[in-house]
Amino acid sequence: MSKTKRSLSYLFSLTGIALLCACNSDAKKEASKPDSSVAKKTDTIHTLKKLSGKIFAPPEFGFKIVGYILDSRDSTEVAEKKFAQCNVIVYACAQVLKNNIVKAMHPRALETLVRRAHRNHSKAFLGISGEPSEFKIMTKSAAERSKCIAQIMQLIRQYKADGVDLDWEFPTKKEKTDKPFTLFAKELGDSCHVNGQYYFSCAVAPGINKAKRASAIEDELLTGPWVDWFNVMIYDAYDEDDPYVQHSKIAYNSFYYWLRVRKMSKDKAVLGMPIYGRPSGIPQGGHVLTFKTILKEGGNAYSDSAIIKTKKPVSIKDTSHHYTIYYDGIKTVKRKTIGAMRFGGGIMFWELGQDVNNKYSLITAAVNTAANKKYKSKH
Repeated sequence: MSKTKRSLSYLFSLTGIALLCACNSDAKKEASKPDSSVAKKTDTIHTLKKLSGKIFAPPEFGFKIVGYILDSRDSTEVAEKKFAQCNVIVYACAQVLKNNIVKAMHPRALETLVRRAHRNHSKAFLGISGEPSEFKIMTKSAAERSKCIAQIMQLIRQYKADGVDLDWEFPTKKEKTDKPFTLFAKELGDSCHVNGQYYFSCAVAPGINKAKRASAIEDELLTGPWVDWFNVMIYDAYDEDDPYVQHSKIAYNSFYYWLRVRKMSKDKAVLGMPIYGRPSGIPQGGHVLTFKTILKEGGNAYSDSAIIKTKKPVSIKDTSHHYTIYYDGIKTVKRKTIGAMRFGGGIMFWELGQDVNNKYSLITAAVNTAANKKYKSKH
């Protein structure tokens, strides 16, 4: 990650310095006058001083282990151990709503999540998501973007979070939201980085089965200093018409795309893994299961597929009462963790509440693998 320190003072340069001097001089001359000009000029001085803070990224803390928790989930469902195993916990997510309102829909869950993360020396992030249509409206002008960013920063301060994770699924060139996304991400990144106070990450498409979505992430955002890292969502590559497709087995190709083709730096590439399974060749509704449910249904924690029995026929076309579900088992999670340590800067899991709390935990498998490789993750 670039450690270059950028300063907002470029906004003012010599003109800003002259203005500060003039304001100080005029304020002294006008101090005895009964009008409000002195107060106005003094306010200008204070505003300029506040804006002259330096913009730079917070300190790096090594290999990232990122865990998302659904905002609707009571975080007490997630074992305390998992808060300690991950060094970043993301509240997923506060929403961008109509009229450019940003709201944490479950504030108590957010409060609890931040408190538990900090108690376990982990960082708590405020996830930001919403409908693509609302993001499109919000990013169409500088004024709307500023209004949204001001609300996000207020939420960070209010809930004492350590950073922001932007989860816009997805900007596209076709809808002409690629450049607005870039502007928004740069402005939000700068706001987070004032005086190196908050981290800023972005969730992005894998770049293989959703290349059009990935191409909307512009090069300057990948190589510039605004985003501290990218959580690459390497899953959901299913096909309802084609059976035998493992939805998360595209890690190597995805990393090749982002690192070699798009030139994302190694330390910014965080490999995302699912804690759930999907079928292929059949409708997804009602057939997507959490890892803990798969094991309850007889699945093997060390395998990557299982036969799931159903009470009703699988679909109108498929009248059988069973289907194959595909997922990442313990062996695969270990291999991916080793790959991420070699080629990337971290691993990410969606979603912590879907894991088990016993010896078959996927989080535990990943963390133990990282520890055995003697990579010390700094909190």
